[in-house]
Amino acid sequence: MKILIDAGHGPNTPGKRSPDGKLREFYFNSAVAEEVKKQLSLDGHLVFSVIRMILTFPCTNEHSLPIA
Repeated sequence: MKILIDAGHGPNTPGKRSPDGKLREFYFNSAVAEEVKKQLSLDGHLVFSVIRMILTFPCTNEHSLPIA
């Protein structure tokens, strides 16, 4: 089975952080998504992550991600 994991907002999305500003949603969600990806891969699934695409192919518009 092919699975695409999208962990949510990109690293520079304003306002997506803890009240004290120390934890950004992107880093927490990315860590969870990577663990889910690892576990699904161990079960034999083909898993892709949108987070890697954001980091590899930065876009000026976060909604225009290369999925190919």
